Amino acid sequence: YTNNLLVVAIGFLYCISATWLYRLDEVEEKIGPTGKHALGIHNAAWLCAIIVGNVVGFAVDPKFFYVGPILAVVIVLVGTLSAIVVAVKKPSGSQDEERGAARPANPSSATTKERVVLVLLGPAEMLRNDLNRCILALYDANIHPWTIHIAWSIVVKYITPTFLSIVFSSTINDLAREGGYGGYSLGYQLFGAGVVFVGLLLVVIGVAVPDALDVWVDDVRESLFIITRRRTPGR
Repeated sequence: YTNNLLVVAIGFLYCISATWLYRLDEVEEKIGPTGKHALGIHNAAWLCAIIVGNVVGFAVDPKFFYVGPILAVVIVLVGTLSAIVVAVKKPSGSQDEERGAARPANPSSATTKERVVLVLLGPAEMLRNDLNRCILALYDANIHPWTIHIAWSIVVKYITPTFLSIVFSSTINDLAREGGYGGYSLGYQLFGAGVVFVGLLLVVIGVAVPDALDVWVDDVRESLFIITRRRTPGR
């Protein structure tokens, strides 16, 4: 219950918060007036694909499990292409000023290629760049340390949550088929399920009422402040 459900679920949520939601407002602003809708479509499509793919894949006869992944791929492709179209589309009112039309309130200077990258990896790249700045802040200007590659953004945003969702769904499927874990009594099964519930409840509380769990936040912020300023003279 703890390893294959709670830890996996929290890991999945970490991936979502780090690579889907991190500095989301800034990413939307960089894309332009259509950024919010584009990212909403993209994220919703991926989440829907994960849910539909796992539910269908584990619900059908094992001989036809591939139906789930196929549906997931179709949803992802349609959703991602739709999000890109929305992101690169010029909003109404963006005609030349000499035509007398109003321009968008928050025009974006990003190119089409940059908008596509922002839709696909925007929050993840924001976090990667911030982490790399923290890494570089620890070293002398003459040292060129190893930094996080863009592959990290791709893995953490797309690959890791997909596999974690499969592990989570597989565990649920096994528990339902076998009537619980390891043949333990109902009391132990309820205890295990309770551990999962409490862990996920803490996550929900942290999202709904952040101040309720910010006891350690000041210490973390102070540590990051010190780290990013440990630079040698001339850096």
